[in-house]
Amino acid sequence: MAITSNTPTRLMLDAGDLFVNTTDVGATKSGGSFVVEQDIYFPELAGAKGALAGTGTVVKESATLAITLVEITMANLIIAIPTLASASDATSEYTTTPDVGPIGTAAHVDVIWQGHTTNLKHVQLILYNALAEGGLTLNLEDAAETAYEITFRSYTGVGNPKGRNWKMALQR
Repeated sequence: MAITSNTPTRLMLDAGDLFVNTTDVGATKSGGSFVVEQDIYFPELAGAKGALAGTGTVVKESATLAITLVEITMANLIIAIPTLASASDATSEYTTTPDVGPIGTAAHVDVIWQGHTTNLKHVQLILYNALAEGGLTLNLEDAAETAYEITFRSYTGVGNPKGRNWKMALQR
């Protein structure tokens, strides 16, 4: 598709804002990514030399959202990565490494990344039943802000096991 008069209004800009269960978890830094992975099954049919168009079905789908956050507070860490500690630790000035138990349904969160287009319309990427993967990594550098990279992966919900576990929403 060529550049048209609509092109300037259709560009996505900025690093966006991150919300975990509707809570804003602080400023983000550019360089994030959103990826949808799909496993597609095609039946092997006699007489067909390969996958036959129109016979495939998505058998597995998962989305990931990787974001770099620069506001580091214990409350933000626990909101973003609920498997790190109990909610009661969020009120403490300091905390020690907590005991980690099984990952139950309470640790799954809904994650919303919200950005903007050049004409200031909202763009949302939503992951349902998401978990933060990979624990906690802090990037410690001289002459730069300390930031932590976090990757969320969506999981299928018990109430809708065949439903999509992510959504992209563009404001009209």
